[in-house]
Amino acid sequence: MQRSLSVLGAVIAPLWLAVSPAAAQDAPDLEALLRGDGGELTSEALATRAVERAPSLAGADASIARVQASVQEVWASIVPTVTVGARYTRLSEIQNDPLVSGLGGGGADALVAGVDDPEARQLWATSLAQQQALGAQTIPVILDQLVFEAQVQVPVSELFLSLLPRLEAAEAAVDAERARRDVVESTLRLRAREAFYGALRARALAGVTAARVRELEEQTRLAERGREHGAVRRSDVLGAQAQLAAARADQATALGMVSAADGAVRSLLGLPPDAPLTLGEDLSAPLAAQPRSLHALVGLAFERRAEVQTIRHALRATRSSRSAAEGARWPALRVAFGAQVANPNTRYVPQRERFDATWDLSVVLAWSPNQTIAADARANAASAEATRLATELESFRDALHREIASAHADDRAASARLAAARASLEAAVEAHRARSLERAEGEATTADVLESESTLASARMRVVDAAVGARLARARLAFATADAVPAP
Repeated sequence: MQRSLSVLGAVIAPLWLAVSPAAAQDAPDLEALLRGDGGELTSEALATRAVERAPSLAGADASIARVQASVQEVWASIVPTVTVGARYTRLSEIQNDPLVSGLGGGGADALVAGVDDPEARQLWATSLAQQQALGAQTIPVILDQLVFEAQVQVPVSELFLSLLPRLEAAEAAVDAERARRDVVESTLRLRAREAFYGALRARALAGVTAARVRELEEQTRLAERGREHGAVRRSDVLGAQAQLAAARADQATALGMVSAADGAVRSLLGLPPDAPLTLGEDLSAPLAAQPRSLHALVGLAFERRAEVQTIRHALRATRSSRSAAEGARWPALRVAFGAQVANPNTRYVPQRERFDATWDLSVVLAWSPNQTIAADARANAASAEATRLATELESFRDALHREIASAHADDRAASARLAAARASLEAAVEAHRARSLERAEGEATTADVLESESTLASARMRVVDAAVGARLARARLAFATADAVPAP
């Protein structure tokens, strides 16, 4: 048996030495694959550029502008209401009755003639003449009127009972929309990071599979030469060919993954399908330690997560709306000031065909039972909505605790998997080197080398997966904690 192995080694050793330099040259530099292409595009840069051109954020900005319009509307109700206008009026013809009914001429003369006292008779005659003159007079009506008027109305009780609470509700609604935009942006950033790391993983795996194809091609040629000299069994040659076919299939799958992953990144960047894409983040660089406890992370996240801020602002807006509705049940006290310049001004009697100015000041107290009933309904609806939002906030606290606990555990597990994968790779490299030397010395078969080759390729892929998984886990933990843990 020892002699057979020596003969086998003597036959195979020259073959191995002839191909081993090429095989060593084709071995992938895994660290170089993990360092990416050396470009400027990192996961943070991709996230930033994706945010700049995201249509969903443009829609969120439009929602903010829409809600801000309601703030302007409330301000228009708070400031004094100013109304100005002009009016031209044309009246129909009017025939008024005399101011004083006159006495008949003959009767008045007889009455005066019956007075004996000359002075009294003169007084009566003068008085009757004046009455007869007035009896012929009517109040003139000016048929054309031109009026310029202005009115200022100041809400007094409504300002404190309903308008200021409405303003606070509108401003809180704007803050809630801004927080919703932050939710969209943070989610988009996470998706961009996931797309980036997916592209890096696909490229690294494509590099590993390409190198494995080259190595298996060398091993297959070596096995076929050994078969020609009768030193390698046919089953080993067939095994090498089968592994080469499987490696080529894996390479085709990896190239398809690269195409799909690069397409996702180009879509986020708005690049055409044939645009060059160079990724520059180093997956081999160690991640910073994460020293905070789970309890501390949950507390920080509950203060910083945009979803929490959205619910809190919505709750504040709802409570302010309830206060505004409750204030609308009371009578409204307003102060109004008006001024008018008119020709003729109807406040002057008799009318004069000229422009005259007048003003008025009023204190108005108004109340409507219908308004009170409607306000009660709005207040009850706002109370129910406030209760719902408070419950939603507590539910989100529980969900947030579970999300962070899962992300925290995944982050630690991913770091451990990366360390284990690197240790496995080191062992696989050493085992492959030992098997190659043993085959050169005739102490191992081609099947042994192929098995070690397969183990080495699997170890390389596990390192790639673990390196990407560690960054994905850290990115998801950063998202869950609202960057209380920095993203990679």
